[in-house]
Amino acid sequence: MKDSNSTNLVIIVVLLCVLVFLSIYTVSNKLLKQNKTTKSNDSEETINNDTSVDDISETYQKYNVGDSIKLNDNSSWHVIFKSDSNEDKVTILSDKDIGKIRMDNIDTYLEEDYYNNLQQSLEAEDSAIEEIRLLDIDDIISLTNKKNIRLNSEIETPNLEWLYESDTATSYTENSLPVLICKNDNVNKARLCQNIDSDILPIRPVITIKKSYIVK
Repeated sequence: MKDSNSTNLVIIVVLLCVLVFLSIYTVSNKLLKQNKTTKSNDSEETINNDTSVDDISETYQKYNVGDSIKLNDNSSWHVIFKSDSNEDKVTILSDKDIGKIRMDNIDTYLEEDYYNNLQQSLEAEDSAIEEIRLLDIDDIISLTNKKNIRLNSEIETPNLEWLYESDTATSYTENSLPVLICKNDNVNKARLCQNIDSDILPIRPVITIKKSYIVK
């Protein structure tokens, strides 16, 4: 009889231990699940709330080809390439020539003397002006939508009068001589020509500059 009671007692104790273990396991499992759910919700809330990088982006004035603008030194220019509101710089052509320069000295003059003078007149930081150059053949093709541009080609495109208001040297050459946009005073058009009698050329610079230096 004693043996039977002892056996029953052991069984009861074992069952109690199993029940206690199961209870502890169940409670622990619930707590872990709740903790994971809370962390997941916190992470989602953080992701949903943290949109500062995506939402805050600086925008700039949009410019189209042919737009007339003034820089803060009161100089007048025209836009030669479209510049969208996500771009902080724009490429422009001077409305007036800045003087006549000997062909061999043009690059040096633009990159040194003219750059320094322009930077001072604009009170510009070093990174404000990205490039200074002459018009090139790709600019003319883009502006006129004419692919077969070469010496003696005529330019007669509506709303491009500003492009040929005065004779303008380009970086394009034929037969080792520079090609100019030459104004025809008799009609409202111009043509590409060469001045074989002189190597002193009228310069209208093209620059790419930050939009913050444009007068609004």
